[in-house]
Amino acid sequence: MKFSLFPKEVQYFDLLEQATRYLVEGAELLDDLVNHFVDVEAKISRLQGIEHACDEVAHTTLNKLDKTFITPFDREDIHSLTLALDDVLDMTTEAATRLMLFRVIKPRPPVIQLSAVIVQQTKKIGEAVRMLRDSRQFEMASTYCIELHRLENEADEIMKKAVAELFDKETNAIELLRWKEIYETLEAVTDCAEDAANVIQGIVVKMA
Repeated sequence: MKFSLFPKEVQYFDLLEQATRYLVEGAELLDDLVNHFVDVEAKISRLQGIEHACDEVAHTTLNKLDKTFITPFDREDIHSLTLALDDVLDMTTEAATRLMLFRVIKPRPPVIQLSAVIVQQTKKIGEAVRMLRDSRQFEMASTYCIELHRLENEADEIMKKAVAELFDKETNAIELLRWKEIYETLEAVTDCAEDAANVIQGIVVKMA
C-alpha cells in the first residue's frame, strides 16, 4: 500500500460539494413542508436526518484538516466554509422544527416566500462552491455570491413587511409572538447563507 503525505485536493472539494447538496436537499424539503403541510413530523424527521448526514461530512472535512499538510486553499478558510455550510442546514432544520413546536396549523404566505428564497440561496451556494475547483471560474463564483447577498436583502424585506403586518393586524399577543419568531428564524437561515457567501468571496479574493 502506498502512503503519501500529500492529500488529493479533490477530496476537499468533493466534501464541500456534498455538503452543499445536503443544503439544497434540506431547503427543498422545508419548501415542500410549508407548501404541503401534511406529515409534518415525518418530514421534519427526514430533515433532521439530512442535517445529521451533513454534520458527518463536516466532521470528516475537519478531521482531514488535522491530518493533512497540503490543502487547495487556506485551511482556515476550509474550516470557516465547512462550518458556514453546516450552519445553513442547522438553521433550516431549526426553522422547520419551530413550525411543529409552535403548533402551526397552516403556514402563512411570508413563510412560503421565505422558504422559496432559501431554496434559491442554497442552489447558488452549491454553484459558487463548485466554481472554487477552477480559478478560471472565480469570477462566476463572485457573481453567485452577489446574488446570495441580493436574496438575503429580499428575505429581510419580506420579514420586515410580515412583522409590520403582524403588529398592524394581529390582535392575539401569543399569535403575534409565535409568527414573529417563525419569520425571524426563517430570515436567520438567509443570514447564514450570506455568511457562507462572505467566506466564499474571501477565498476568491485570496486565491485570484
